[in-house]
Amino acid sequence: MNLHKEIKNAYRSIQVSDAMTERLKQELYQKDFHEEDAETFIVEEAPKIPIFKYFGFAVACVAMGIGIGASMFHMLSQRNDNILNPSSTVPVEITVTETTEEPTEPIASVIDPK
Repeated sequence: MNLHKEIKNAYRSIQVSDAMTERLKQELYQKDFHEEDAETFIVEEAPKIPIFKYFGFAVACVAMGIGIGASMFHMLSQRNDNILNPSSTVPVEITVTETTEEPTEPIASVIDPK
């Protein structure tokens, strides 16, 4: 707050003559502000719309959609409902092969406990 007071006191000591103030007011009243605006704006041609950029983006989106759709279709066609359902029964195949070998003696008769 002390610095604010010091700045105000520094500017209070500056005095402008009345003639200078009147001359500045007259110049501001007579000045046409729109005159400078016409000179400062330069008309530029609008940039062309990059159609190929948007077309490439659309093609990429369609390709990504087709890829996701194809992978989902393949995933659903390979689905196995028996994996996550423990109450389901799995068919068991038992194969029996017949041999022409002679049967062996029982183990109990080979070992003589005597």
